[in-house]
Amino acid sequence: MGALKMKDRLRAGFWARVLPGIIVAIFAGGTLVSFANDSEEFDELDDLEQLDTPAVIAAPTDDLSQLDELDVAEEITGEVAGVAGQPTTRKRQPIAPNALSVEPKTRFTVSGGAVQLRATGGFPPYSYQVISGEGSVDAQGLFKAGSTLGTTQIRVTDSQGVKRDAVVSVQAPLEMKLTSGEGDAYSFEVRGGAPPIRFSIESQSLSENGKDPIGNDRGYAVLVVKDAAGSEKKVSIQIERIAPLLAVAEKPEVNPEREIQIQTAGGQGPYQFEIAEGGGTVDAKTGMFKAPKDAPADGGETTIKVTDFKGQSQQVKVRVANPRAPASEGAPSVVSTSGEPGRMIVGGAGHTCVLDRGELSCWGQNRFGEVGDGTRERRVKPLKVPGFSGTVASVVAGYNHTCALTGQGKVYCWGDNRYGQLGDGTLNASSTPVQLPLSQPASMIAAGQYHGCAVLKDASVRCWGSNRRGQLGTGTFKASPVPVAVRELGGGVRQVAAGAAHTCALLQGGAVKCWGFNSSGQLGEGSMTDRPLPIAVKQLDGARVEGIALGGFHSCAKREDGVRCWGANEMGQLGDGTDQKKQLPGGALALNGKVAALSAGYYHTCVTLEGGAVNCWGWNQQGQVGSGDDQLRLRSPASVQGLSGATLALGCGVDHTCALAEDGLRCWGSNAQGQFGNRTLEASRKASAPVPIHGSL
Repeated sequence: MGALKMKDRLRAGFWARVLPGIIVAIFAGGTLVSFANDSEEFDELDDLEQLDTPAVIAAPTDDLSQLDELDVAEEITGEVAGVAGQPTTRKRQPIAPNALSVEPKTRFTVSGGAVQLRATGGFPPYSYQVISGEGSVDAQGLFKAGSTLGTTQIRVTDSQGVKRDAVVSVQAPLEMKLTSGEGDAYSFEVRGGAPPIRFSIESQSLSENGKDPIGNDRGYAVLVVKDAAGSEKKVSIQIERIAPLLAVAEKPEVNPEREIQIQTAGGQGPYQFEIAEGGGTVDAKTGMFKAPKDAPADGGETTIKVTDFKGQSQQVKVRVANPRAPASEGAPSVVSTSGEPGRMIVGGAGHTCVLDRGELSCWGQNRFGEVGDGTRERRVKPLKVPGFSGTVASVVAGYNHTCALTGQGKVYCWGDNRYGQLGDGTLNASSTPVQLPLSQPASMIAAGQYHGCAVLKDASVRCWGSNRRGQLGTGTFKASPVPVAVRELGGGVRQVAAGAAHTCALLQGGAVKCWGFNSSGQLGEGSMTDRPLPIAVKQLDGARVEGIALGGFHSCAKREDGVRCWGANEMGQLGDGTDQKKQLPGGALALNGKVAALSAGYYHTCVTLEGGAVNCWGWNQQGQVGSGDDQLRLRSPASVQGLSGATLALGCGVDHTCALAEDGLRCWGSNAQGQFGNRTLEASRKASAPVPIHGSL
């Protein structure tokens, strides 16, 4: 008599999935109760297909993906006729029989149960006989077990006297009972049954909100156990879910004598707050922290301990800044190309982030956690992103992920991670920032569709993520979930930029080198061949390159004499008045002034001019060019209508654009995922002219 005991902790919020060939029961506490030995491999999607026919364009509102090819089975039919329409008579030859066999050879059942035996091969008809053990078998091979446990041997004989044996193991009936448990810990005992024994969750109910990822709740769940003979037992249990305690500071850094709130979630209140190390004071009940009056020359740090009612505790670190302190010798100068230092705005496929003097806020689509607020719920208003050690100095957005660089040179990423684009060594998505393992501080970062790059303090470059087109610059096409060195750059790097699957670097000497996907000539070296190693962009000599920006499949350089672009141009994204792709940089574009900042979306491009005006061109189906009309595409730069005041920062998403001006934030283009941050989804879900986002930040 066998027994299976489960003494793992169960919590509410567990779920069960039943797929072909697999049954999984998972508990919120992380306990995997039972599973079948099936596995599923994840193949990387190739979603870098370009639009060859621009007449009909569907705005990407979700992650791009390529359908797997389907195996199509062809049915072939035909007929055979006799000679001259006469029937053809053939003599049937004797066929040697297959060897006699009986299935299953070994089978489990419970006392009083039944097993159907099936004989094949040999020479029918077959006879069945119990030769040892208890039970009976009829002429059709149906075995019925008796009440005695053990094994029964059945012999099958064909008409020629050939014999084969099968064994049936008779087990005790399936039993399950709850032996002990309350709150969130239970013990079960399972006896008997025909193996294998499988567990699942039939139903669950929480008293308030079963989808709340961090709240505490009480309810019940029904645990189901089944054996191979079809027997089933159920136990209903009362459960209590206590989420892990989470505590974060409202801001990662605070000036002397200023207050910030220590925020809590999960655990079980009331909470207690106390200073574990460092200066300042904290209210023991409310968690309001006040920084000390003075801080060391290089700043200081205070550690606050938070404890909940059940004794769970977590420590929160808050840096106390010294406004008069010089910059840390070990921290690099952070390069920004979006506009005024300390202010940036960036966009992904359906989300937006704004950095304003160290405060980082994100909003919009959040299905992979790209907003960084610890959830996967779409956000239609800006939310502060917590979890950084140090003040944020710059931010970049990939397709469905985001990365930030702190003033101390640390790099954090969050969101989609199916291709390793978070760079943390895993393929697990994260809804909160995770730090990358870099060997030295970084000075600049870039995010492509499914990859990322960073310029380090020594002016070398590290990249990570998808490498299907050679965009990591390692000389291979092997992906990497951790940062790897870009080879053969030939000099120190001042800036790095990333497109859908290509990457470019501006060297300290002024040259530009690119690598990766080159389907439209976006590497600028005169061909359309993918390059897994950096190669120099041609025809950029004669004037100093000041900055670069990469779109989905095109590239642009800001020079002293203007902006030059190359690569894909079916949407007019090169701004040269045509829709012809270019494998080499074109001439300077006709703009209404000198360029101060440059930004590229998936199929459109924008610049900020000195004085604050904005010009855009390219794909405009969602209104992302901001021209105020419904033209599908604009092949030449056009002034964005409706902006007032100087533009301080400009950012292009896949199909939306935002500008941070003196009078606030304004966005235009697609708002299908709430990427405007104005607390609503536009009725038409798009706007062809800037929409003021009042009170968003």
